[in-house]
Amino acid sequence: MNLNPRELQKFYDLWAPMLQALPAVIEAADREEELKRGVATLERQLQTVQQQIADEEARIEQVRKTVSENIQKLKESQAEAERGLNQYVADAKAHIEKVDAEVEEKVAAINERAKAATNDLRVVERDLAAAKAKADAELKQQKAGIEAEIAELESKRVSVEEALASLKAKIG
Repeated sequence: MNLNPRELQKFYDLWAPMLQALPAVIEAADREEELKRGVATLERQLQTVQQQIADEEARIEQVRKTVSENIQKLKESQAEAERGLNQYVADAKAHIEKVDAEVEEKVAAINERAKAATNDLRVVERDLAAAKAKADAELKQQKAGIEAEIAELESKRVSVEEALASLKAKIG
């Protein structure tokens, strides 16, 4: 097949823009796949953070339950001690004072443990709230970056489509 220079120029004029746009199209497709993998990674990280939050909430609930049980046991123990004191009143005043002192020491120790558990619960709740806020902020920032990159790729895609449409118009 013999082509004269004019036919070769027409062929070049027709295909050159498409061939020049091809690397940008390939790069955009590669970037889109990379962004999709990034989004999938972020979604897995979000699920991990959500699971950690759920685990922390379950742990907090367990601490609350334990504190509630300890308070109930304290009440039961205190009631039992009072019954014991009433029984011993008939026996001897000295014995009652001794038992009363022992009960008060036990109650104080249990109250201290309950207070410490309550303080621990507050610290865990505060730390959990801070960790959640930090994770939410990081995820929001990463999402904004990905959305900006997607917008940029969309703009490039539109430019490529316009160039292809122009070429089709020239061809047609």
